[in-house]
Amino acid sequence: MEESVKKENKAVAKGDMTRGSVTKVLLAFTIPTLLTNFLNSLYNMADSVIVGQFAGPEALAAVGANTFVTMLMVALFVGAGIGGGVYIAQLMGARKYDQISNAFGNTYCLIALLSAITGIIANIFAVPLLTALHTPENIFADTLLYFRIYCAALPGLAVYSAGSATLRSVGDVKAPLYFLIFSAIMNVVLNIIFVAVFHMGVAGVAWATFIAEYASAILVVARTSTCKMVKIDINSQTLRLRKELIKITLMLGIPSALQMGVNSMGNVLCQRYLNEFGSSAVAAVTSAMKLDNFILMPAMSISMAMSVFFGQNLAAGKVDRVHKGAKLGMGMCIGISLVLSVVIYVGARAGIRLFTSDEEVIEIGAGMLRIMALFYWAMGGFNAFTGMFRGAGDTMSVMIISIIGVLVRVPVTYFICARPHIFNNYFWSLIIANVLMFTLAIIHYFRGNWKNKVVVRIDEKDRDI
Repeated sequence: MEESVKKENKAVAKGDMTRGSVTKVLLAFTIPTLLTNFLNSLYNMADSVIVGQFAGPEALAAVGANTFVTMLMVALFVGAGIGGGVYIAQLMGARKYDQISNAFGNTYCLIALLSAITGIIANIFAVPLLTALHTPENIFADTLLYFRIYCAALPGLAVYSAGSATLRSVGDVKAPLYFLIFSAIMNVVLNIIFVAVFHMGVAGVAWATFIAEYASAILVVARTSTCKMVKIDINSQTLRLRKELIKITLMLGIPSALQMGVNSMGNVLCQRYLNEFGSSAVAAVTSAMKLDNFILMPAMSISMAMSVFFGQNLAAGKVDRVHKGAKLGMGMCIGISLVLSVVIYVGARAGIRLFTSDEEVIEIGAGMLRIMALFYWAMGGFNAFTGMFRGAGDTMSVMIISIIGVLVRVPVTYFICARPHIFNNYFWSLIIANVLMFTLAIIHYFRGNWKNKVVVRIDEKDRDI
């Protein structure tokens, strides 16, 4: 019995999610990932808190007016990182350790290239893009300044995000947490220095983000070559674009990129509508969305755990473990989301007050949060299914379901928000889309087609390794 426990602990320590207690391996993965996501949200929220308190609501709105556009840009290359992570998780589960170094090197090169191209194109079209979004005139200059600096930071953000995702795929969940602690502290300190001390305003927030993102990227790449879960060589031989690996990575990643891109495009289209309510409404949405990220964070963390768990176990041919993990993960996602819904409903005004003392902004933001709090269970549940399907390699289904959600949300936004012209109606359209996507994901799970999408399968001789 004691020997069995030792083997289980050793498997968990090495990032192997195909052995031992399902509950134990999921929690061992989820807790550090949750802490990482918490710090990441805190890190991002620090920008808004500091600029809102020290530079005023217009500066806060300028940072927030970029939110959905920057999410769209990030989606275009993060999809490739997701594809690389899914592939590496399946290599891990199939015990094909000798192929992991090349997969890492290919992912890093591909993600750096895509993010650099995205940043250059976005900078070229920055002015017409922000104009088309009806960015309020009183914050246009600051919004443009923040956007341009953020574009320059994209390669750092991309490499860190992809590196963290791929390290988690081999079970190394602690290193991204440690690096993010360092980066978060750096970001907060730089924000205070640049904004509160040197009064650089929006530019200070942007440059703090720029420096912190590249610091994180350097640390993640350095960690990859010293990973203790599995040997990974990062050198001139592995840091190359390989045609066959690009094909697999994009096959798994493009649907995720399109899913996030379409979702972000829906947000961008709705941003045009939101901007028409003025800078106070934009500031309120910025504040509320930061808190919204905190509420969804546990579900997102469990989703990441489910992705690696599904990828490793399906590649290892352990379908029974997959179904046990699905029940546990879904129960955790919905249960935690319900508890946090109560917390945010009660503390909505206090939460928005963290960002600003402007009563109009607080009133609008609190109203938004209370509407969203009623349906976090649906968003949490859909996040769980997203992780499951991605880990299985069924990224296409996630994309299709998300596109259906956007195709519903955008016209519903127009009809129930524009007529009558009521700001909070926008969030009801978002909720309708999320409940629909959750329902479609349930149907797809029970159909079971996702089990046949794995791109790597274990060889018979390796099953007992």
